[in-house]
Amino acid sequence: MENNFIKLLLLLVLIIGCTSVDVLNEEQNSDKSNNSNAYVNPTSKGGSWIHIDSLNADSLLIKVPTELILWDSEDRLSWSDFLGEIEFKSKYKAKTFSKINFENTVAKDSIILKIPCFFASNKSWVKNDFRENLHLLEHEQLHFDIAELVARKIREECAQHKSTSLSESSVILQKIYDKFYGDFWDELNFAYDEETNHGIYEGKQLEWEFKVKNELKLLKRYSSIIVVIPRL
Repeated sequence: MENNFIKLLLLLVLIIGCTSVDVLNEEQNSDKSNNSNAYVNPTSKGGSWIHIDSLNADSLLIKVPTELILWDSEDRLSWSDFLGEIEFKSKYKAKTFSKINFENTVAKDSIILKIPCFFASNKSWVKNDFRENLHLLEHEQLHFDIAELVARKIREECAQHKSTSLSESSVILQKIYDKFYGDFWDELNFAYDEETNHGIYEGKQLEWEFKVKNELKLLKRYSSIIVVIPRL
């Protein structure tokens, strides 16, 4: 899968900060952890917004590091994307590592958010004995799809916000992000693994695939990683 530069036509966008959230999904287990290389969103730590008046050429491109794969409905995972170091002593068959970023800036009349969903190839792995197991791959793919579903729910709720105060918006938008990243994402992944018995129950696996696909379709309006919030 190619992950070079993705061109996005944005309105007065300049990246200033990033809160990076990582979610770890293991076959037969799910555990959440934070990336030690994550940047902290300045607005959530009392920092100031950066104001921009004109288009910056650099903001028209988003560089996706080679170890990350941006979620794409047409670009499905393959076992060749699982390039992380295999934990041979682990009792699990595979590990899927997803991450949702939260980037923001402000222009004269709007706040611009970028909320992409990524698969981290360098942290995801599959044991050699299971590299031909397509059923397991579908189970892992759906963990990535669930991450995108969470990202869309974040975008949807952020898009409903109308900004009358930057300081107030900073708090509100961060709370929206934290709400969906926290218990909501955890509980969704837990329910998925519990009900499918980590993909073993094929009937339940198909039910979850249908459910997530349908919810993604219902939230198609929020498939863009960009959310533009008007400032009133």
